[in-house]
Parts: sequence; C-alpha cells; structure tokens
Amino acid sequence: MVRDNHQAQISTTDPDACALPRKMNIVEVSYNVQAAVEAENKLITNYEVTNENDTHALSGVALEAKAVLKKERIQALADKGYDTGSELKICAENNIETYVAPRQKNTSHKHPDFVKGKFSYDGERDSYTCPEGKELLSNGNWYKKNGTDYRKVYEVQVYKLPFEVCNACVQRLDCAGQANLNNSKGRPIERSEYDEYLEANRERVMLNKALYRTRQQIVEHPFGTIKRSWGYDYTLLKTKEKVGGEMALIFTCYNLRRSMTIFGVQDLLKRLKAACLLFFAPNRANLSSYKPFLFPKIKAPTFYFQNFYQHTGQLCAA
Repeated sequence: MVRDNHQAQISTTDPDACALPRKMNIVEVSYNVQAAVEAENKLITNYEVTNENDTHALSGVALEAKAVLKKERIQALADKGYDTGSELKICAENNIETYVAPRQKNTSHKHPDFVKGKFSYDGERDSYTCPEGKELLSNGNWYKKNGTDYRKVYEVQVYKLPFEVCNACVQRLDCAGQANLNNSKGRPIERSEYDEYLEANRERVMLNKALYRTRQQIVEHPFGTIKRSWGYDYTLLKTKEKVGGEMALIFTCYNLRRSMTIFGVQDLLKRLKAACLLFFAPNRANLSSYKPFLFPKIKAPTFYFQNFYQHTGQLCAA
C-alpha cells in the first residue's frame, strides 16, 4: 500500500496522520495545523490542517490571509522552518512582504571564515567577491539540483575563480580545500534561483528585529489560549477532513471569545444581529414561510445568533 501510494509512511490508526518531528528531535504521529493571525486584534483569519512539515506551507496560508483581509499588500511574520526560497518568491510576487527567521544553513565547508555567507554578491555585476577580494564569475548556465523529501528540484548558477588564481592564494587550503586543488579546481559558489528572495527576507529580518519579535505576541496568543488555557492540545477525531472540521470549531470559538473581549458582550451581539439581518435580507420573503420550523419560539431570526453564541461560549469555557 505504501509503495502504490508513493508514501514514505502510513499510520495504522489514522490513514491521514504522519510522523512529524517536534522539538528536541521528538517525533509523534500527528497533524500540523497552520494558522494565520492578524496583528491588531489577534484574530485567526484562516487555517490549514496538513500532514507535512512547515517547509512549503507559507505561501498558501499567506495568500489566503491576504484574500480574507482584502488587502493589496500585507506583511507575513513566520518562524524559522518557513524560509523556503520558492515560498518566499511566491509571496514576493503577490505583494506579501515576508519576515521569516532564516535557518542556520548546513555547510560542508570546514572553515567558518570561508563559508558562502562570507562571499559578498554584487547584483549589478552578477558576481561574488571572496574574503581575499577576488571576483568569482559564472558562465551564465543554469544547472538542476536534485530535490529531497522536503525540497523540490531547483536550479543554480556556479560562480568560481580560475584554478591558477585559487592555487596562488595564501588561503587556498582553508577556502578551496585540498580536494578541489588536487582536481585543479578553484572554489565554487552556488547561487540558486531563489537566493535573491532568501537574501531580501534575511535583510528585512535583520533590519526590523523589533517588528519580528512581535510574532510571538501575535501568533502565540491564540495557540497559548487554545492549548494551555482550554486544554485542546490533541484532537478527538481522525482523518484530515474531520480534524479540519474539529479545528474549525475550536478556532471559531476562539474568535468569538476574543471578539467578546474586544467589543464587549452587548456590542458584539448588536454586530451579530446586524450581520444576521444582512445575511437573511435577500431571502427574507422565502424565509418567512419556514419561520415556524426554524424559529418556533423566537420572534426574530437574529436571536439565533445570540443563542448560538452563548452555547459556543459555554462550550469553549468548559
């Protein structure tokens, strides 16, 4: 079954759940819930239940949040793990300014003074400059790099110096390495098709540290309330669709309780009644014939929201 479905794993208790890594290298069979929270009122705008890690989750949730908020431009703050180049590119192309904590890049280079980050890129000249001041150029060709389980196939350009230049450098062993020198090669630097978006995002985070620190205040507010105060740190249902419905109920409860704090009970009820009138107004004539069945003891349908709101609030507080 796993081979036929091209899956790397399958749960015997929930066919949609997967073993996902958590903190401290702990792996649990679970779902990954992505949620977007607007900054001003700490309300959840949209969410998505997935059975994958965060690598390719940013753009989809950010685009949906932008549509919900009906804004031409938005800022998206996210934790490390979301800084995938292809996702940052999609956001940039859709007027979403990202502030995503950059991950510590794994490097096979042994000397810290000669990792890729120590080579400065010049966009106008399309070249890199090494720590010793020499300019690395590319031949203009793009080369495909194989993807991994968490990374799709992507393309890179290779920048390098002639072997003679590297071989004459006093830092040749620390920079180019003995293996390259033995093969008559200079030090290569790869630049992916997404590096400009990764660099722009990294620069924004570095220049706006105070703004980025607000991320925890924004997104941790609902998750702290739901998981710690209310105790919803696990799901009762199975399969992705049902878990999605369960999270919809929980997030709706949170938004209602949060709105109650923002507006106050009476003001919120007035707003809900007004929304109810707008909702039913186009079909008021048709609705009147069903009124005895839908609202047998209620004078006006607007009070339906009042009852529903109170019931939901009690459910959340339990």
